Amino acid sequence: VLDQQWFLGVNKTGEDGITLINIKVQVLPGAHNVTFSLLDDSTNSVAVATLLVRGCVPGEVSPTPDTCEVCPAGRFSLNPSNSSCDACPANAECPGRAAMVPLLGFWHSSATSIQMHKCSNPMACQGNRTMLLDEWPASTAMVSNCSSYI
Repeated sequence: VLDQQWFLGVNKTGEDGITLINIKVQVLPGAHNVTFSLLDDSTNSVAVATLLVRGCVPGEVSPTPDTCEVCPAGRFSLNPSNSSCDACPANAECPGRAAMVPLLGFWHSSATSIQMHKCSNPMACQGNRTMLLDEWPASTAMVSNCSSYI
């Protein structure tokens, strides 16, 4: 039972007696109590677990209130409450999630700035863009700390 609604899951008991339960739920972010019991045996005790569901984070969008989707390459999102990812800004390349990498000859003031500026001194905007794109952090928690790369 999850929030007073019944859910059936698939379970598998191994030779060691451990039962693995596979359930898929789609709920709003927050804390939810999950009650486990056997339908055919009321003499067994009930187990209760708390399921913590996180909300969307930068680099993800929320097309429905109970879903987070990661932005693919060519798109980005800084606002997790948006229902769709944004198009990559002009003069930037977006490897996905919340990342925007300025094209060669351009810069931006922070990892969260969508405005790309042309370099007035081309020597100041030299860099290994391949390394930036290949090694750009996959976790959105790290993306916000990457302004020093740009």
